[in-house]
Order: sequence, then C-alpha cells, then structure tokens
Amino acid sequence: MSSMKSPVGKEVAFYPLERINKLDSRRYAAEIETLAFAFAIADECGITFSNALETQMDDPEKWAKLCKEAGSARYKRTIQGKVRAYVADPENGVFPPRSAVTKDATVEKLCELLAAPNNHGLLLYFDELVEFMEAMDAYRLAGGDRQKYLDLWSGSAINTQRKGANIVSASKTCLGLFGYIQPEKLRELLAQEKVTVSSGGDGFWPRWLFCNPPNTLGLYNDLEGSVEELMQDCLDRADKGVIPGTILKFAPDAFALYKGTVNKWLVASESESLMVQGFTGKIKGYLARFAGLLHCIEWSQADEKPLATTISAETMLRAVHVCEYFRRQFDMVMSQAGATGIPAWVTRLELKVETTSKDQITASDLSKWRIADSAEDANSKIKQLVDDLGLGDKRQNRQKNWVWLPHALNPHQVDEMVA
Repeated sequence: MSSMKSPVGKEVAFYPLERINKLDSRRYAAEIETLAFAFAIADECGITFSNALETQMDDPEKWAKLCKEAGSARYKRTIQGKVRAYVADPENGVFPPRSAVTKDATVEKLCELLAAPNNHGLLLYFDELVEFMEAMDAYRLAGGDRQKYLDLWSGSAINTQRKGANIVSASKTCLGLFGYIQPEKLRELLAQEKVTVSSGGDGFWPRWLFCNPPNTLGLYNDLEGSVEELMQDCLDRADKGVIPGTILKFAPDAFALYKGTVNKWLVASESESLMVQGFTGKIKGYLARFAGLLHCIEWSQADEKPLATTISAETMLRAVHVCEYFRRQFDMVMSQAGATGIPAWVTRLELKVETTSKDQITASDLSKWRIADSAEDANSKIKQLVDDLGLGDKRQNRQKNWVWLPHALNPHQVDEMVA
C-alpha cells in the first residue's frame, strides 16, 4: 500500500520489467522471421534448411541475397506450418517471448506464463489492488483462486486447465505482487473479511509488505531525474549475470545473525495480536529472500565474476534493516486499519522517534507532530504509553507536564527482570 502516485511506482517496478517483455518479444519475432526465411530458402533456392541457418550466421551478405531470392515465399501456409512445427519442438530451443511482468490476474494466465521454460520470475502489477481482490474471488474466502495465491507465496507448484484444453502446470514458481490501495479501501476489505485482532484472517494479509510514506507536497523545480534508469541498469546487470538455478548459502556469521534476529522477532510477537504474529512468521522468510536479493544486486553493481554463492553477514545485516522497516510499516498500516490492537497514533509516534535523535519526548512534541490535539491529550497519551502499553518510562517537568523517555525501561519491565 502506498500514497505514492502510480507513475513513480511504475518507474520502480513496472517499466523496467516491461522493457524485458518488449525486448524478448522483438527477439522472438526476429527468430520466427529467420525461420520462415530459412524454410522458404530451402524450398525456393535448393539448399537445406540447416545450411540456410548457417548462412544467416556466417555470411550476412549471402543471407540477404537468398532472402531476396526467396521473396514472399515465407508467407506461404506450408512454410508457416513448418515454422509452427519447428517452434513446437522444445528440443529446437525456440522459446516464446518471456514475460517478466503482467497485469492479467487470472490464475489460468499466470500458470501459462509461469510454466514457460524461459520464465525466471513474474511480477503481477496493479494500479489498484482492489481490482486484484475482486478478480480472485476475495470475498469468497474458500475460493480456489485465493488459496492458489496463498500457495504461490511459498513458490509452490501450480496447475490449471481451461475448458476444452490440456492441463498446464508449473513445478516451480516465483510470483511477486505489486500495487496500490487507499487506507480506507484496506479498512473496507479487512472489515468485509472480518479480519480482527483476535482472528488474524487466513494469512493472506500478513504476506504483504506495505509501504506507506508520509504525504509530502511536491514543489516545482528545474531538476530532472528518474529512478527508472537506475532500476533498469540494476535489473539488466542482475538478469544477465545471475544464472537461474544458482543456490546461495549463508556464511556462518550471516546465519547466526539470521537466527538471532528471527528469534528476537518471534519473542517480541508473543504478546502481539494474531495478525502481527502471522506477519512475523512471514517476515522471517522475507529476511532470507532479501538477503539473497541484495547479494545479487551488490554483485551486479561490483562487476565481479563469477557470482559468489555465499551471503555475507554484512549483506544479511542490510536485509535485517530492510525487514525492520517493513515490520514498522505493517504495524502502522494495520493499526490504522484496526487489525493489530495497537493504536495508530502509537505507531506514528514510534516512527517519529526513530527519525529523531531525541531521548525525551515532551507533550509539546506530540502536539507539534499532530499526534495530540492539546496539552491535556498529549499528557494522557504519554501516561498511556507507559502505564498501559509498557513502552519506555515517564517523568514530570517543572510545568507538571509528562515527558516520555522512549528508550528507558519502565518500572514494570524492571520488576520482571528482577523476578
């Protein structure tokens, strides 16, 4: 979820992948045209099909003459039939255009794309996630489409069959989903699905990574720039350099950091809502995925060859920072939607504290940050933070207003440690 306008998201996620689609479509079209010419030359010029293909690679000038001599023969039905038969044989290695991104949410279409032999991952992109929810029978919780998406999160196999067609199956899958949803729309969806603090839902929403940056007013300036070029360069390097099927492993110190971080998250979530506990179960998987992703990105930017198969502790630490960000975002988004039990203003305040170097937060700070409506409200919220939620400690200043100490242990925590 994001308040970011879709053009920015398209530069980050859609356009760089769409370029792969377009380039591979051109590659496929050129390959089909070459095959058609080769079959036509074999028919019209008295040389074999294999020799025609060799000429195309070894002697471009002669190939051009032969193509001119064959003329429009490549359009004959017999020639087109030979091309289709040649392409249909997987041993010939002519693969259909690769799809790196799509907006088609039907399970049948996704299965077809994921089953392609040259598919190494697919992004399902939406400008409006509500469209996706409606397309996958989101309001029928027992619906088959929803369960398939739950399974696809883990890279499970998928198979489907259109009426009157053969079964299409993909034994390994890698599917990502990206899109936008307004906070009020999310609240409506959660309410319709009866997702609450106590229920937690069916695990669908804890699989999402939310990004809800603050709304800022964009002022006009003369600077020009686009993140699309940066993303395109990074993607091209990684896509061409990382061999599909490469297995990455954690270095011993990286694995120790992974285990320690996951255990810390699991212990912290014991007292949280079922929704947060569900997300914690998924974020540990995301931690491993981000570590692998960052490892490949870092390698692609360093021009080192070949790709090292061991993920370092430094890369794992960066992945931890990424996941910590998404943990905070999940808390904030779900609290705003009423699905965590944590007041939304608490999550907003925690994010503010993390971006400041202040060890003491005053009542006036809460008012300045628009977290409290008045001094009385600010004092009440600080007392609630410490007395009810057990977050930090508090003291009174000379004006008898409460001051929050976010990084201190509150008296209840001290008692628990002593006991």
